[in-house]
Amino acid sequence: MQSFLGQPLPVRWVRIEEVNPATDTLRFEGHAKGAAVFSRGEGAWYSNNDGLIYFIATSGGDNGDGQVWAYNPKQETVTLLVESTDNGVLDNPDNITVAPDGTLYLCEDGGGEQFVVGVDHQGNLFPFAKNNYNNSEFTGACFSPDSRIMFVNMISFGATFAIFRDDHRPIMLKAPV
Repeated sequence: MQSFLGQPLPVRWVRIEEVNPATDTLRFEGHAKGAAVFSRGEGAWYSNNDGLIYFIATSGGDNGDGQVWAYNPKQETVTLLVESTDNGVLDNPDNITVAPDGTLYLCEDGGGEQFVVGVDHQGNLFPFAKNNYNNSEFTGACFSPDSRIMFVNMISFGATFAIFRDDHRPIMLKAPV
């Protein structure tokens, strides 16, 4: 899939005959009619910044370590933004949020250590937060309206953390020079 990285691909919707089937047939019907298959689709986020709908294929990609896609409803395209090629850098993301500055933040659901991983405007990945308590995944990341606090949950014992800068300024990357 890496060959599709950054390329907007056209979207065509398929009609599903039975939208609430009694058995697990919906995905098979969609695929038979030409619908794309995303491996373990989980997190999604609508961004007011750019009007895109970002979504995660937790087990997507050539290595099965995760992908991030963006659907553009105005242009009817879908674009692969990130594909993990090393689970030491990005390990099966399954939650996503978009900061007001447009930076993507992904909560991992892989094996071992768990991180919130950032994706900058050039598609570079960086570790943002690490679970130093146990190997439980982070979930439900979101920002306060003023961008000064990121809230994130730890699934194992139901805790919510507030991540903020020591100087209390908004959490944002420096704009590209």
